[in-house]
Amino acid sequence: MMRFKIFDTFAKEPFQGNPTGVVYGDETLDKAMMQKMANELSLPHTLFLLPSEDSSILFNSLVFTPFQEVAICSQGIIAGVFAFLDDEIIPDGTHTIGTALGKKEVFIATINERIKYSTVFTSLGRPTVEKLSDNQRARLVKLIDNRGLLDFKGNFVVLGNKKRLVINVPYDLLKELAFISSKIMNVCQDLGIAGIAFFSKDQSTDLVHSRYFTTLLNGREDAVTGIAAGSILAACLENKLIEEQEDITVHQGGFTTREGYLYPKYRDNQIFVGGRASKAAEGKLFNI
Repeated sequence: MMRFKIFDTFAKEPFQGNPTGVVYGDETLDKAMMQKMANELSLPHTLFLLPSEDSSILFNSLVFTPFQEVAICSQGIIAGVFAFLDDEIIPDGTHTIGTALGKKEVFIATINERIKYSTVFTSLGRPTVEKLSDNQRARLVKLIDNRGLLDFKGNFVVLGNKKRLVINVPYDLLKELAFISSKIMNVCQDLGIAGIAFFSKDQSTDLVHSRYFTTLLNGREDAVTGIAAGSILAACLENKLIEEQEDITVHQGGFTTREGYLYPKYRDNQIFVGGRASKAAEGKLFNI
């Protein structure tokens, strides 16, 4: 038997954000069994906590959707750290996590000591930002069949080993994007990308509203995901919508899905994304 917990990551309250599984694994687990367990839990992502022989690493980890392994998952890492916080076995400060892409640093900051109100920040690496060419923009407009997108800025952002398209649109258009889900797979295949993030920045505050559609969900909208928030921050910096050390709050989802809040930062030429998590369930998995 193996313990598991379910956390709502990037949530300000229970039953919002992105439900993420955390399984306390051991050296007997192979990837085939991890995939079966992730499929059984049927959550967007399940992180497996694995032992490490390196004393400098808090834990090793692998992450699976119900269908496949993913290289890195910020909500998985944050949920894994919150599992340790829930067990009361780690303090605030900086820790190192082992992932499929190597070591990643996380930073735990207690916002309110009285209620143990913590935010966990994890590194997504250094972003690469590319402009959308006129030809690519024309293909995008043709595939989506919405000429309104022609007027808005778009960038490709490579972060976490994959390329995504990030488009800055007015808030009114952001609300009307449900139609795009059926077109995402064709667009992503044509442009060679993993998903499309749309965002609209509030001019008077640090709040950014966003929606993210991904090939991992066959084109459907992902409720809340750190890699999209990090990509949006990179695009905001590239287009000088914010200053380099300026922090933003990304509100993702809430239109047709659960909603959540993410806190991306740009420090030391890297993107960090922060979030909170609320434990929703725990139990035991039986494995053969």
